[in-house]
Amino acid sequence: MYISGQNDAVNVDKDAASTDSLLEWCVIDWYAERSPWAAHEVAGPPVLGRALDLLDQHAQPIWPD
Repeated sequence: MYISGQNDAVNVDKDAASTDSLLEWCVIDWYAERSPWAAHEVAGPPVLGRALDLLDQHAQPIWPD
């Protein structure tokens, strides 16, 4: 589970590198969300609630294009 603000360039880049690594190791059950207009700050209730709901279920496989 990756949640980053859209304007948090440092962590968005780190998330991208990490998810690329996961795909190289065939890990496909992950989810990334970018909170629009947010920077490096605590996720709001809607985003956090969605993330917690998704942790209770398996995601569909995400395959790179």
